[in-house]
Amino acid sequence: MRKKKVVLFAVLCLLCSAILFFGAGVGGEGGAMALTSSGEPLVVLVAGLDEAAGNTDVMMLVSLDPGRHEITVLQLPRDTYFDAPTPQRKLNQLYPTYRARGLGSDDALLALSSELSTTFDLAIDHFVAVDISAVSQLVDELGGVTVDLPAPIGYREGETYIELPAGKRTLTGEEAVRFIRFRSGYVEGDLGRVDAQKLLLMASYRKVKDELSFSTLASVLPRIYSQISTDMPLSEQIAYVYSFWRDRSEYSVRLMTLPGEAVRADGDAGLWYYVVNRAAAAEVLSRYFGSGAAFDAAERLVDDGRDSFSNIYYDKAYSYSVYTEDTIDELRVKTK
Repeated sequence: MRKKKVVLFAVLCLLCSAILFFGAGVGGEGGAMALTSSGEPLVVLVAGLDEAAGNTDVMMLVSLDPGRHEITVLQLPRDTYFDAPTPQRKLNQLYPTYRARGLGSDDALLALSSELSTTFDLAIDHFVAVDISAVSQLVDELGGVTVDLPAPIGYREGETYIELPAGKRTLTGEEAVRFIRFRSGYVEGDLGRVDAQKLLLMASYRKVKDELSFSTLASVLPRIYSQISTDMPLSEQIAYVYSFWRDRSEYSVRLMTLPGEAVRADGDAGLWYYVVNRAAAAEVLSRYFGSGAAFDAAERLVDDGRDSFSNIYYDKAYSYSVYTEDTIDELRVKTK
């Protein structure tokens, strides 16, 4: 499949790799096209790529419903157990495994989309892949993003130790990248990072929705051109972006994590896994993403040979949290 790099821009600044979701095309084959909005719901796999490490450490499903003016983001934890021939049977190892088999980046993302579509019994319309280096540039173009840091973030630059104190702070692009990668200060490690990323996601979304000017939009697009790829046709991008831009004050956003629980696996050198809860995950995907009744029909999200996995997967009393602009301040990330 011919790779189609297109100019995109973030309607949603997604954590951990730049959650650049929708794009606006400028010029090119769609430049003279009439901008008509689309009312059809759309489901997109967003992957944050760190090509140097070969990982997709940020994965999420994003649903856009222009008719209802709703955006729903479902984060897929990187350590999610997934029965596949990968080194540790983790979801974030699917993409590098496809690459190791000789697939190009776009074909590997299409294969990942296909795996998730089958497992979740869900039609995934397109993928959007963002290089993690785009996050820093995007945040700087927005003039920084203000986030209430749950814990101090410490890191080294050469011989210098730098610490960003906990509390409200306007992050630069470089600091935002540090924030979305940070997990050592959270009790739940990577799950703490996933929740912390919701804070950046919502703060970025609010800024894009409330403050982004058209001149800034036009300025940033050419600069992030090479860092984003998608299989979404340019005409479709324009339609959805126009629909959002026109009605952005009426949109609402939901943020949630694929329901489940972290567990340490015996016999795997103490590796941590995130095990999905079947009933709650099926409900979320059905309610917000249009999934069918055959969620995980092949039971690839559980290892029945491990009681700790089965107890989580088959528990019918699981609950999950949904965060909106009105409730995001209720999110508490457990810190050490």
